[in-house]
Amino acid sequence: MAGGAATRMGGVDKAIVPLDGRPLIAYVIDALASSRNIGHIYVAISGRVPLTTEYVKATFAGDPRVSPVMTPGAGYVEDTAYAAEALGLFRPFLVISSDVPMTTVAVIDEAIARYETSGCEALSVRVDASCVPPELEPDTILEDNGKRNVPAGINIVDGRHMGRYQEELILIVSDGRLAANVNYKKDLTYCEKILRGKRSR
Repeated sequence: MAGGAATRMGGVDKAIVPLDGRPLIAYVIDALASSRNIGHIYVAISGRVPLTTEYVKATFAGDPRVSPVMTPGAGYVEDTAYAAEALGLFRPFLVISSDVPMTTVAVIDEAIARYETSGCEALSVRVDASCVPPELEPDTILEDNGKRNVPAGINIVDGRHMGRYQEELILIVSDGRLAANVNYKKDLTYCEKILRGKRSR
């Protein structure tokens, strides 16, 4: 999902904000493309993000696994439903935000595996709030069964039931880095520190 207005970052095309020299969305697409469980990758764009649209079309023009899909830019839920209808996704599919660059192929594969054996219609990945690094100050903290957690921006939904509530499995993970949803410049600073730390090992 890359078509939002990014009001908390001043209305920029957030998906292509550079992180350590690469657009945020590039990290997310890399993680998706590295998973054997992911087939086609659709990037939901909108008229609100002309630079992101240009980037996606130019960068992935020759990649048969990645395609843009135009949405109204009305909101995360609304654009997900619109894209599902437009693409004929009348089956379960994974939805991920373009501003969660710390996403890993491991958590994507775990989410899919847990979903497939759960019997639930939907799945939401959450990060145990006690594991979130102090540098991150999440805008959203939820509570499930008495446990505080932070959305990781990764969900699986069933395209056959977009018009109603779907019974949801909550997958709580302990990797605090997955709570890095880039909404502010301080979130970028945190992610840069993590990436540079990886390179120095």
